[in-house]
Amino acid sequence: MKANKQAWSILLLCFCMTVTTVCAFTYVADDGVEYWGGSKYSTDSDYRKAYVYNMQKKSGKTASIKSTVILGSQTCKVIRISERAFQACAVSSVTVPGTINTIEQYAFADCSYLRTISIPEEVKKIARYTFKDCYSLSSIAVPAAVTAIEAGAFSGCMQLSSCTFPDSSRLKSINYYAFKKTALRSITIPDSVTDIGNECFQSCGKLKSISFPARLSNLGTGCFQYCESLVTATFNNKKDVISIKDYVFDGCINLQQIVMPQTLTYIGNYAFRDCKSLLSADIPEGATSLGNCAFQNCQALKSVSIPSTITSIGENAFSGCTSLDTVYAYMWTPCKPEKDAFSNISSKCVLVVPEGRTAQYAAAGWTTGIFMGGIVEMSIPAGISTVKAGSKTKAESWYDLQGRQVTRPEKGRIYIHDGRKVVR
Repeated sequence: MKANKQAWSILLLCFCMTVTTVCAFTYVADDGVEYWGGSKYSTDSDYRKAYVYNMQKKSGKTASIKSTVILGSQTCKVIRISERAFQACAVSSVTVPGTINTIEQYAFADCSYLRTISIPEEVKKIARYTFKDCYSLSSIAVPAAVTAIEAGAFSGCMQLSSCTFPDSSRLKSINYYAFKKTALRSITIPDSVTDIGNECFQSCGKLKSISFPARLSNLGTGCFQYCESLVTATFNNKKDVISIKDYVFDGCINLQQIVMPQTLTYIGNYAFRDCKSLLSADIPEGATSLGNCAFQNCQALKSVSIPSTITSIGENAFSGCTSLDTVYAYMWTPCKPEKDAFSNISSKCVLVVPEGRTAQYAAAGWTTGIFMGGIVEMSIPAGISTVKAGSKTKAESWYDLQGRQVTRPEKGRIYIHDGRKVVR
């Protein structure tokens, strides 16, 4: 009986030694920081690879992750920071070794005191909400190997004013909410980026300028909504078709200049609503539609160019543009604007239409009751005397905007052709 009791005691001791690495308890680790919730390191099926997990801190200002640890009798290389490993930790800096190649979602979320951290060069993506609500984080450098910044990665980092990328960056996508409500003042998006998700930079109240990469093919809805300090936005697209979707620049009250992509297909609902400082809008040839309230309440907008390719103009598209005094319309066969598309614009607004097309515009609802400054036909530039609408396409019928004949029109440039302003 006594022997049985001794055996049970030994088994119980062994069991406790086995499970103490995963049971909840509080202890002071070898780096002097107090932890609770379990062990700092564990292993994958490959016993020589370890990962950091469950490092919730009760106190302490700094933390340092080891590059190797001894687990059992094995020396393990630490390669991964697991999901929520540091979530809500009261830590101001974390030293991450170069062995780390994976940082999982929410790993540092809600670390409101975190000021500095370096992402190792081997990391391929910044996972969902990795640094969400790290209120004290002021700057971050994204390594060249990172191909994706996933949803909400830095959202709510209210002191984050700098995010940098190396020239060799391989970044492809910045997903929705990634930098929402941060303090970014400017950001140079790598040329490799093709996709920027919904509300990615929404409410970045200090962001002043943005330049989009030439390969960009998707810009999500509400991407820069309420970026109240944004002054300029420049698209550099040359080939990839893109649209400015719903709410993209809605509420950017200081946006003065927008250089639109030459590959633009349409402008969505509320895309530029309440951009009260926007001075002009030159919509490129190829765009086919303007959404509801697209430029509503752009009170400083003085002129707009509507290309010949437009087939629909939504309700209230330009309503409330009280300074709008000139609308250049290049449509040969004009579409009918939807309800109140040009309501409450300047009482002196002049509509400029192609020569000989006044009657067609009036029949489609473009009347002097809306454009009270009158309807004016644009004259063909001097030197263009033989061009007529409906004439056959010939090299001799192309002219530049100064009226000079062009025998070899270049692709992507604007010319007068068949009596209309077009892009080659």
